[in-house]
Amino acid sequence: MSSNGNSFANFENLNANNSTLWSNNMKNYLHIQNCWFAIEKEKSEYAVRPRPTNIPPVLAADGTITTPGSTIQPTDKQLKDYDDKLKDWEEANQKAIGIIGMKIPTNLSHLQKDTVKSFWETLKTQYGKVGTAALVTKLLDLFRMTFKPGQNPAVTIDSFQNKYIEITSLNDKIAIPEFVLCTLLMHKLGRGWDNFISNIMTNEYTPDKTTGVDEH
Repeated sequence: MSSNGNSFANFENLNANNSTLWSNNMKNYLHIQNCWFAIEKEKSEYAVRPRPTNIPPVLAADGTITTPGSTIQPTDKQLKDYDDKLKDWEEANQKAIGIIGMKIPTNLSHLQKDTVKSFWETLKTQYGKVGTAALVTKLLDLFRMTFKPGQNPAVTIDSFQNKYIEITSLNDKIAIPEFVLCTLLMHKLGRGWDNFISNIMTNEYTPDKTTGVDEH
């Protein structure tokens, strides 16, 4: 089995707690399978039917017609290109619907639509809103993070930042003051980092307003 197949087999089915990660994994996989464009564009946007071009008549200075108007029909190549794009979109649409259907619970099969774009948006509506229980779980995971002995602290700090950004992206009403986040991180460093913490506390406090975590 290819690495792409392994990647698809290993990521979890959609559930109430993993919608963000699931969406990212699914989007990446649909890109790999060359069918994400069916979500980005409706069929009529992706495959635009060529239309006849009307050429207006040429008039002389006195208003008389010197060259009559005409209509140029689409060329055979234009029509073939349109048919090819139409076929590409329809194949990608059906393929993407099937792929998504394999990674959702069976009790959600009734949400399947005729177009993958509608299917995707329906799933986002159903699962894009994270419940209180899921948010509490993610916050507890954030608060329980620890620095592993022997590991570069930057690894844990990056993970801490990413978890906090994910939480705030799921619910924009959650905002933990920057100083509280920094204090929480320093507390988790432990006694072996007393000098490091003292250094930080004596420097001017300049939080990063984007991530909510001190840059020092």
